[in-house]
Amino acid sequence: MDISAKYCPARRSLEERSWGLVGRLSAMAGRLVGSAAMDHRTFNHLITECGQIRALMTEANSKLKAHRLSHGC
Repeated sequence: MDISAKYCPARRSLEERSWGLVGRLSAMAGRLVGSAAMDHRTFNHLITECGQIRALMTEANSKLKAHRLSHGC
């Protein structure tokens, strides 16, 4: 891998997006566990949000894979 691919700003942005979503999902999971058996409305809302974050993670990872294939980094 040449140095321009190694420090690709587009790849870095895509990776940071993925990591940000992982952090959000982790925080959401903590809230989810705290609301289990306590507040069903909050629990159901958090389940929905977790699903949305997982979908965003899947999309971000697909974009990252596509970028790596097309750009070689």
